[in-house]
Amino acid sequence: MWAPYEHILCSNMANGNRFETYAIPGDPGSGQIVLNGAAAFQAKKGDLLTIMSFAQIGGGMVKRWKPRVIVLGKGNRIVSERGI
Repeated sequence: MWAPYEHILCSNMANGNRFETYAIPGDPGSGQIVLNGAAAFQAKKGDLLTIMSFAQIGGGMVKRWKPRVIVLGKGNRIVSERGI
């Protein structure tokens, strides 16, 4: 999962913009994804975003580690997950 203030990389599928920012906790269950500050200039309401976080994996885990991928649908509700 993610941690509050975790560094993330975002790409906007509507305009090709890529930007770095950090995750800020919101209201649980609200489904909101809000861009604040300078990041707010990189997208507009309704744009589809890819949000990426990164991990360092120790040598013993590298071969069996799988990334977690979550796809959101309407209302930013989870429609599919893999790598859990």
